[in-house]
Amino acid sequence: MTIRKEIKLSWMIFLIVVMTIVGTSGLVAAAVSDIMTVVDMTNQRQFSPSAISVIAGSTVKWVNVGNIAHTVTSDAANPVSGGPDSDIQFPNGLSSGQSYTWVVPTTAATGTIWYYHCRFHGQAGNGQQPGTGMSGSITVISPALPDIKANGQNGPITVSSNTPVSITISLTGVNQ
Repeated sequence: MTIRKEIKLSWMIFLIVVMTIVGTSGLVAAAVSDIMTVVDMTNQRQFSPSAISVIAGSTVKWVNVGNIAHTVTSDAANPVSGGPDSDIQFPNGLSSGQSYTWVVPTTAATGTIWYYHCRFHGQAGNGQQPGTGMSGSITVISPALPDIKANGQNGPITVSSNTPVSITISLTGVNQ
């Protein structure tokens, strides 16, 4: 199973660099909103991948890559409400080629799990595990920020407009 993540990396690096230099942590939310995890809905009546880990504020996009209709329906027994629900936008399911997106609430705590299923090809879980058949889960994880140093120092620094700045960004585990 491969998780496809579409990341506007240059935009995210720019925001992280600015955040490091100025010390403005509010820009992290803008960078997170550029992260999208794609889940395929297949003719084999599966979500692929069926279990994903995401950062609060990021987007999940389900794409029907098959030719039979599917739904993304949040399990009623989930301990946290507000999970994905394609039924409002697609009451008859997503047809071939259609997609549904859901933004993970920015207030979601690390460790929050939403279970979901296709109401045509799966059953809801019990709030502690996915259901049977075509079902999946979304787990919120902590963001792993890159190691950033400006002028050889960690964290925010103060510079004047004419001060040269040397910035080093080390990215590890980007494709997790």
